[in-house]
Amino acid sequence: DMKFNYSKLRGKIREMGITQKQIAVKIGTGEATISKKLNNKCYFYQPEIAKICDILNIADEEVGLYFFTPEVDFSHRPCFCPPSTPADAPSSGQASVHSLFCPTSVTAQIALPTTFLSFHC
Repeated sequence: DMKFNYSKLRGKIREMGITQKQIAVKIGTGEATISKKLNNKCYFYQPEIAKICDILNIADEEVGLYFFTPEVDFSHRPCFCPPSTPADAPSSGQASVHSLFCPTSVTAQIALPTTFLSFHC
């Protein structure tokens, strides 16, 4: 299933000071439907894309940037970092230095008051 990155579209919506609900009303759909589309649960139809571009003043040559930028999956990307040293090994509840700083690591970090927890995708 092809997924798209709508972060630029979300940014444009915020920049224009318009809510998802207002977009939904203007294109004749529901707010939940817009949310599903922005979260890759279903696709935008061509007439919806055209209407949204009119509402947000998106030029024809920029449509691809807002609606057809592929979502990048880094989860299968190989790591070329040298092997971890004992100093890099995680200690109780802390992410390794490697997982925090490796450019190929797909790690979501949640900052807590005294530690970092690491969740790999």
